[in-house]
Amino acid sequence: MEIKSINWGNPKPSLNYNFILDAFSNTKINSNHTSSIPLAQYWKDYTDGMQKLTKNLHLESKTCELFFEYPTPSFSNNTSSFTDLMIFTEIAKIAIEAKYTEIVEDKHYNPIISKWLNEGTSDNSFENRKHVLTHWCDIIINNGFTKKAITTDSNMPYQFLHRTASACFDNKSNAFVVYQVFYDLNTKHSLDNFKNILLAAITELQPAEKLHFFFHTVEITNKIEKTTDDLDSLFPKIKLGENLFHFGSEQFTELTG
Repeated sequence: MEIKSINWGNPKPSLNYNFILDAFSNTKINSNHTSSIPLAQYWKDYTDGMQKLTKNLHLESKTCELFFEYPTPSFSNNTSSFTDLMIFTEIAKIAIEAKYTEIVEDKHYNPIISKWLNEGTSDNSFENRKHVLTHWCDIIINNGFTKKAITTDSNMPYQFLHRTASACFDNKSNAFVVYQVFYDLNTKHSLDNFKNILLAAITELQPAEKLHFFFHTVEITNKIEKTTDDLDSLFPKIKLGENLFHFGSEQFTELTG
């Protein structure tokens, strides 16, 4: 496979400065346990990563482009949805959502849609959130990835919805949503619970044949412990070739609901 480019952000030229402001707000690292760190190390060998991915997704793609922190526009001036890694091939669009300790810290993958809608602090906020919800749902429905309407009392995780919409946005071919879940001895026990949450969301969504979901687990067999004072040095260390994590077994599981 030919990897044509590796990028940060949106590949399409835009005069929408909201994308720039959103990108700035999404780059701060608050913890050494955030999923962006193993994601960055794993995908440093992007050729090997793409070979594994396309083989397990059964995609016979010839070319691809990789975009980290890829923004998909929300309704009006609301914050875009940022995908950890969006991959474009000539036959599919693949959204990679990375998780690590988040699956333990957020056992229920909150907020669910019904809770998120009601977190608005005013009537205007609630109405705005309904417009945002409709925006994401319309992307999935109007592009033929489901016929199921998502209701305001849904138990579907809100992030699951807009991550799926990001894979379906401006897409006339196949869409894939891949949850790349890094785990170690302290988080392994949470894998089944998180997978079951995704399965319930997929069942509710009722995806069409061209919308696919995968659960990609990556074992962390050893990691270098860092303090918060070292956070700014983590990505430069990966750049210099230091392995902050040692990866073990990997498994791809298609989730069909």
